[in-house]
Amino acid sequence: MNTTPIIRRALTFCLSGCVAFVLAAAASPRLTAAEGGALDGCEKMCAEMKAEKAKLAADRNAQDAELNAQIAAMNSATGEQKPALMAAVITHMVALRIAMDARKDKLEEDMMKHMMEHAAQGRESTAKCTMMKDMKEMKQTEAKPGEGHEGHDGHK
Repeated sequence: MNTTPIIRRALTFCLSGCVAFVLAAAASPRLTAAEGGALDGCEKMCAEMKAEKAKLAADRNAQDAELNAQIAAMNSATGEQKPALMAAVITHMVALRIAMDARKDKLEEDMMKHMMEHAAQGRESTAKCTMMKDMKEMKQTEAKPGEGHEGHDGHK
């Protein structure tokens, strides 16, 4: 099967969407908070995504605490209670995982759309984005592969 026409159509579709976005963005002037206006679309979206990411982390920590309590009860159970508590814990874990994965996927999709908007607007737009700046700072603080692992397995 020749996939070249499919790839061309997909690229054409993506490029036309990017062009439409750039034209729409160019037509609507934005004022930033520094210029005396309200938060522009980028700043507002970044703030919303950061808040959602923080809420996601807080919810995950709360769920972990709840699961730890359930597991402690399960571990201390005896007799016929134990299998029932195990089933309840497993069912609850699966439900939490499904819900959390859906929220995380939605957030990642929104972040990807946001980055694509910047890509369509150019390098300067990306440089001004607070979310992009945060990602760049995170990458700079991460340890490089092999760094801090001296002495393991007799290396270095």
